[in-house]
Amino acid sequence: MGGFPRGRGMGPMRFLAGRLELTDEQERVIRGELEDLFEQARGLKRELRLFRDDVGQALRADSFDEEAKGMSDSFTRQDVQLSELRKSFLGAFATVHDVLDDRQRRRLAEIFERGGMPWQW
Repeated sequence: MGGFPRGRGMGPMRFLAGRLELTDEQERVIRGELEDLFEQARGLKRELRLFRDDVGQALRADSFDEEAKGMSDSFTRQDVQLSELRKSFLGAFATVHDVLDDRQRRRLAEIFERGGMPWQW
């Protein structure tokens, strides 16, 4: 599907599958949740690139307009996308929590607490 960031392949999924000893079904569910989160994060990243253009236009103007239309609209779009990403993140982790057993949840918590996820390296 190619849902993971370029250059990382399925590294995060392989990492989790090995460390948590996931079943095929658990892996399928978690993979889907991660792919959705990465896709949403890419949308926010695209929006931030557009924001750079808006900032450039505002800086190029004769005087800086703090209420510049493009920047204001961009902030609004970013707020909406970030809010949606937060909701998706919470939903994804609720789903992951539900598909893991107690031992797997404890192990995943330890991995996060230590900063041991591949995308954190």
